[in-house]
Amino acid sequence: MALEILNKTIGVEKVKEVKYTSAKQKITLLSLGAAIKRWETKDKNGRFENIVITYARDEDYLQNTKFLGATVGPYAGRIYPSELVFGDTTYPLSKNFMDHANLHSGPDNITTHNFHVEQVDPDTVVFETLKPEKDHEFPGNMTFRIIVTFTEDTMRVTYETTSDALGVANVTNHSYFNLSGELKSDIREHTLKLPSNEHVELDGFYIGTLVVKSANTPFDFSNPKPLKEGIMPLQDTPQKGIDHPFILHEGTIVLQDPKSGRNLHMETDYDAVVVYTNNILTDHTFETGKKDSDHLAVCLECQHVPNDINLMAEPKSIIKPGETKTRTTIYKVNQ
Repeated sequence: MALEILNKTIGVEKVKEVKYTSAKQKITLLSLGAAIKRWETKDKNGRFENIVITYARDEDYLQNTKFLGATVGPYAGRIYPSELVFGDTTYPLSKNFMDHANLHSGPDNITTHNFHVEQVDPDTVVFETLKPEKDHEFPGNMTFRIIVTFTEDTMRVTYETTSDALGVANVTNHSYFNLSGELKSDIREHTLKLPSNEHVELDGFYIGTLVVKSANTPFDFSNPKPLKEGIMPLQDTPQKGIDHPFILHEGTIVLQDPKSGRNLHMETDYDAVVVYTNNILTDHTFETGKKDSDHLAVCLECQHVPNDINLMAEPKSIIKPGETKTRTTIYKVNQ
């Protein structure tokens, strides 16, 4: 097993590239957005291939408009109305989604930050960045630390967020997974199992309206089933597939590709996961030369329920002055 940090230049940015290699996985992270750039695992024949979408050009990570592999914060997901209200103070937020809601923190998103990177032990790196309150929409001077620890077949990602003001913190990773390897096929035949029996209904603007039971609906992944069985019944909805939060209880998220034999297990102390089956396409070209297409990959975004400050009776994204909020997601491959 080996962990190294390399220097490279992307555009005019001096960037760090973190590489971890073991017998079971090869992972490349970037200081830009603390992003997962590549993640190679073995198929059933022992062949290493990339299981996340990667841009064809490194320069695309400078803006990362598709959020490939990126750390998203201060607040992942949509907020509607596009404002934060704390007591007598209102913080207006950009309406960067359908001119209606705030998505992934709008211009305050740390996805475009070039994080400081430090290796703190043989298996752990720490990414850190600051979002000052001045000239920003979200309240508070906020510090984000992403602590990544590797073992032969796992990657443990811990998000530590600190603020000096009352605000919100809802940080996630936005990797697009495709376990076929090198985008050889889409994810309709991938199977998904979720430790969940509830999901959030969405309106025509993709805003959560109600927590409902998932049993006997396309959203029931309490037992493993192909993603197409959730996607296809939703083709005529505004979302055109799955883009919904699922309320988690204790257990493991399991994504599998029967053809390649690859699988991904995830555990988290977040209360929700947003499952997104790539229904809104961009004009990007990816590492394999493939263009964006319907259901090319699936995001599994462990986080608090999007818009929890307006939807949930007890929103868990609230962060208090001086508080450090800590959440962890553990990924395990080929279990």
